[in-house]
Amino acid sequence: MGSQPILSVVVPCFNEEKSLPLLVRTLEPILNSEFNQLDWEIILVNDGSHDGTEACIEAFHQLCPNIWGVSLTRNFGHQPALYTGLTHSKGEFIACMDADLQDPPEVLLDLVRTVRSGQYDVAYGVRASRDAGPLIKACYRSFYRLMGAISEHPWQMDAGDFCAMNRRALDMLLSLPERDKFLRGLRSWVGLRQIGVSYARPQRRLGRSKYNYSRLYRLAMKGVVGFSTVPLRIASFLSLGMGLVCVLGAAFLILNRLFPAFTLFGYSIGASQGIATLAVLILLMASAVLASLGIIGEYLAVVLVEVKQRPVSLISRIIHQ
Repeated sequence: MGSQPILSVVVPCFNEEKSLPLLVRTLEPILNSEFNQLDWEIILVNDGSHDGTEACIEAFHQLCPNIWGVSLTRNFGHQPALYTGLTHSKGEFIACMDADLQDPPEVLLDLVRTVRSGQYDVAYGVRASRDAGPLIKACYRSFYRLMGAISEHPWQMDAGDFCAMNRRALDMLLSLPERDKFLRGLRSWVGLRQIGVSYARPQRRLGRSKYNYSRLYRLAMKGVVGFSTVPLRIASFLSLGMGLVCVLGAAFLILNRLFPAFTLFGYSIGASQGIATLAVLILLMASAVLASLGIIGEYLAVVLVEVKQRPVSLISRIIHQ
């Protein structure tokens, strides 16, 4: 491409051999209806796929130079792949979408138009509904409501990575130094003028979702740990609270032994061998300690990633002219 494009569309791909042809056939005419042939580019990030995804990207690039790709050395995950594509984008405006067409290209164009109007720096998709099972819907809904309650900045409800932004917003995102990226959280953290565009998220047309419950849990933990210190405060509260309970319990035991007439709710320590009392106190203390250690462990995991200073991803090759 001889000049800087107006729009860059970044699409992370992991084992999307079946979905990519449909994506390109759907997205290319929509972009051509809005822009001239040389005014857009599609960056397909091959996130260590095991199928023919890389060969598909090569074939698309041969047919249309506007479509090119970046292949990573292995599967680094959706967020690192998306970040890698963003760092290689050259457009004045940048859009992010998935390869499975659950992010409709028609809605993508609406997001781009909203940002190009100059009134907003970022336009993001808000999932008014999604074609998924009741359990996964409940998990997503619970996560976004939890983040809205504990986040230290306004959190965008029911909004994923599907968005469009101008170069100013992207430069701010790329300037943030952390390695463990959670881009939808960072996008809301930078502020600027942002607006949500509601849409109904359709069912995946081809292939299967790469997000199982384990990956969704890890993604949720990135959001919680990366953008809220409330869990740490809860751990402190649990530790201090249980410490106070133990002190009060010890004081009661001592008073009851020294003054048998003194009882709490008619309960006398001398009435039994004390096994139940000790068991309850030990269980309460252990539960507080273990819960606190679990919360602290999540934060230490993030600290470990940042201290290592490893790159977000490693590039195997760039599929370009």
